[in-house]
Amino acid sequence: MASITDVDSRSAYDALDTTDKDDIRESVRNLSNTGFDQTTDTVLDAIIKDAIAEATTLYTGRFSRLPTLDGDAEIFRKNLAGHKAELAAGGEAQSESNAGG
Repeated sequence: MASITDVDSRSAYDALDTTDKDDIRESVRNLSNTGFDQTTDTVLDAIIKDAIAEATTLYTGRFSRLPTLDGDAEIFRKNLAGHKAELAAGGEAQSESNAGG
């Protein structure tokens, strides 16, 4: 079973076989009770590749003003991909409550 931490670049993800990509997609889909069922494999692949690229560049400590990852890389990458998938599905980002700041 492939893990999202088995790859460290977009091209490495593209080089995975179908079974490994299916395993990674499934691990991200399991983060949502709907499994991002409206998100196609192609879109989810692009989201996963974005999450991998961000995790291996923005959050590695090379950028001093951004937080760095200090924990489980697999959980971080899956959660980042899940967050991006949620946003792509049209969820989470907006707040229409009257409570504000």
